Amino acid sequence: MDRDDEWPAEKRHIKRRRNLTPAEKQAQDIEQLFDNPTSAMRLPSPPPPVFRVRPPPDMVPHVQGSSSGVGSGEFHVYKMTRRNESDRINAMKYEADRAAAQEEFNKKRAMQAAQDEAKTSKNRSRREKKKRALQRARQANEAETLSSGDVPGNISPVRVESQKSPVS
Repeated sequence: MDRDDEWPAEKRHIKRRRNLTPAEKQAQDIEQLFDNPTSAMRLPSPPPPVFRVRPPPDMVPHVQGSSSGVGSGEFHVYKMTRRNESDRINAMKYEADRAAAQEEFNKKRAMQAAQDEAKTSKNRSRREKKKRALQRARQANEAETLSSGDVPGNISPVRVESQKSPVS
């Protein structure tokens, strides 16, 4: 039996649904935003922190020494408090390392920005100097042409003769 015979005629040519690619999903979300611009946007939640550590307790009810205790139940309490304290110390180290790395990055970025600004200002001064020199040359050329009695834009006969190429 043919597969087309199993389905009614009206359902044979229905396009089957498939999973959307990430680009198609993003395009669909943007279209929905444009369809109703007054609706509120749903923003994704921020990522969870790397470490979730409870602050140390204000008062520790069962203070223990370095030994795990005599009873079997005391060992688990000791291990739990030791693990919590170890997690808290690791989280503090991680935050300190992250802050130091961020500070170093900011310092490097500021130093690079200062170098870029110095190079840009040096190039800017060169361009301005070249521009001023060109303006002075143009003004001198215009003053020379005006003092010789020529009208700017016309070619003097002396120049025309000097520009002629020798005929061989």
